[in-house]
Amino acid sequence: MFLQQAARRAVARDDVELAVPDPQGLSLDVVPRDGATFRLGLSDLWVQCRDLPPEQRLEALDRRLEAALHPPAAPTDPAEARRALRSLLRPASAVSSGLGADDPLIWWPTLPCLVEALVCDLGESFAFVRASDLERWGLSPDRALRHARRNLGDEALAPWDPRAAPPLLELDGDGAWGPARLLEPGWLAGQRAAVGAPPVAAAPHAAQLLHTGHTPAALSRLARSAEAEYLAAPRPISPALYEAAGDRPRPLQLPADHPAAEAVALGHLRLAADEYGAADEALARIDPAPRADFTVLREGGRVRSRVRWGQAGELLPEAEEVQLADGRIVPWSQVEPSLEPVQGTWPRWWRTPALS
Repeated sequence: MFLQQAARRAVARDDVELAVPDPQGLSLDVVPRDGATFRLGLSDLWVQCRDLPPEQRLEALDRRLEAALHPPAAPTDPAEARRALRSLLRPASAVSSGLGADDPLIWWPTLPCLVEALVCDLGESFAFVRASDLERWGLSPDRALRHARRNLGDEALAPWDPRAAPPLLELDGDGAWGPARLLEPGWLAGQRAAVGAPPVAAAPHAAQLLHTGHTPAALSRLARSAEAEYLAAPRPISPALYEAAGDRPRPLQLPADHPAAEAVALGHLRLAADEYGAADEALARIDPAPRADFTVLREGGRVRSRVRWGQAGELLPEAEEVQLADGRIVPWSQVEPSLEPVQGTWPRWWRTPALS
C-alpha cells in the first residue's frame, strides 16, 4: 500500500509524467516531464514513517519526491557544512563514477569491496562531498570525517521480524545513516550485551544494519536474511557478515565444518563478484587494459573464487586462486609478488607483468 501511495502521489505532481512501482526493491521508477528517468528508493523512508499517521506519511512522501525532483544545493557556509556532514557505508561501485575525476569524491576503503563515503545531509536527500567542497569549507578529509561521524545518530537495537527465530536485531531509527555505525571504532564489539554472544552484523542495504550473536542457528538465519535483503534492495550494500576484531569490524570467517560456513562464504563471494563486475566501465577510464573475470566455484565440498591469468599486461581481480596459462592452479599469495596494484581502485585490481 505504501508503494502504491507513493506512485499515486508522484503522478499527481505537475512535474512527473509516470511513476512505476518496483515492489521487490520498494522503489519507484520516476519519469519526470523534464529530465532523465531515475529510481527513487523508499525503503529507508518506509522505516522512518511506517508508524506515522496517514497524513504525516503522505507529507513525508511529498518531501522525498520534492527533494528527488529538485535537489537542494549543498551548504556554502563552513559552519553549516560541518553540521551537515555524514558518513555513509556503501559498496565501492557507488563512488566508482569519481575514478580518475579532476574533482574526486571523498571516500576511504574500509571492509573488502566497501567504502566509507563523505556526504552532506540535505534533509530528504544527500550529496556526495568532493575535494573542491572541502577546500571551500577549509576542511581536511580526516577532520571532515571526524565531524561526519560525530553527526551520526545514536539509535538503539530493536527486534527485526520478531515472529521468526532465532532473533535478529536491527538499528532502531530512521535507518538513513545506520550502516555507517558498523565502522565506528568499538561500536560492533559494544553490542555483545544486546545480542548475548559475540556480535555479528550485516548491512544488506542503505537503510538496514542487522545484528545477532555468534551461534550456528543465528548465523545461518542472518546469512539468509542478509542475502535476501541485499538482492531485493534498490540501494544494496553487502550480503556479507562481519564480526568484531578488537575495536574494528572484519569479515566473518568460519571453519569449513561449521553449519553456516558455506552461506557465510557465499555472502563474501557474491559481494566481490558484484563489485568486480560493476567496475568495468569506471576502470576503463583509468586503464584500458583487458580485464580478467572473477569466478565463483563450488568444488571439493567448498566454494571459492578463481581468476584466470591468460595474458601479459591484463588486469586481474583479487581471488583466492589463480589459474595460470599452463593450466596450473595456485594460491593468490604465490602470484601477488609479481603483480602491480592499480592505484585508486577498490576492490583492488592488479596488473600482470608485460612480456620482456
